[in-house]
This record gives sequence, structure tokens and C-alpha cells, in this order.
Amino acid sequence: MGAIVSCLQPERQRMLDELDALSRSMLECARDGDWDGVTTAQPEFEIRLRRLCAGPIKAAEASSLIRGLLDLQQRICQLEDLARSRCTELSHSLQRLHRQHDGAHIYQAVSGLAGGGERR
Repeated sequence: MGAIVSCLQPERQRMLDELDALSRSMLECARDGDWDGVTTAQPEFEIRLRRLCAGPIKAAEASSLIRGLLDLQQRICQLEDLARSRCTELSHSLQRLHRQHDGAHIYQAVSGLAGGGERR
């Protein structure tokens, strides 16, 4: 990202580069299914993002900073899409488990009735 964003003060550029690397790492974790890695990195990402945007921003920095923030936003949107997709998968899995569980209870109830009562 450093080659594109060149009008930033060195400290702000460093922070943006670190955020860029962290967001790429989080996205890679999500793609690999390592959601613990994503949630572990999220607080640090938020802290660094607040630091990046804290304090006065010079007019010369504004467009470069906006470009960098838009890149981060795009990556976070990809991350959110992966998270939504995973939540949907988990929801469907839970629904299947509930149906199986309910089926097992029905089977047990019917089996108990057909066998003349409870078995000991």
C-alpha cells in the first residue's frame, strides 16, 4: 500500500501499512476458516484504526488517507461477506441437528409405546 499512498506523514503511513497488513491477515484467516484468528485480531485492528484517524489530518493527506481507508473498507466488506456465509452454514447445520434430535425423540417415544412401555 505504501507505493500508492505517498502524501501521508511517515507515522500515519506506517499505521496505514500496519492496518493494511493486519486486515489482509484477518481476511486470510477467514478464508482458511480460522475465525479465532479473526476475532483475536479484531480488537487490535479497531485500536489501530482509531489511532490512524485520530488527530488533525492535513489537506494534503486527505485524498491519500481516503484511498487507504477505502481499501481497508473493501477488505472488511469481504471479511463480513465470509462471516455471513459461515453463519448461514452454521445455522443450516444447527437446523439439521435439531431435526435429527426431534426425530430421535419421536423414534424413542414410538419405540417405547410399541414395546409395551419403558425398558429397564
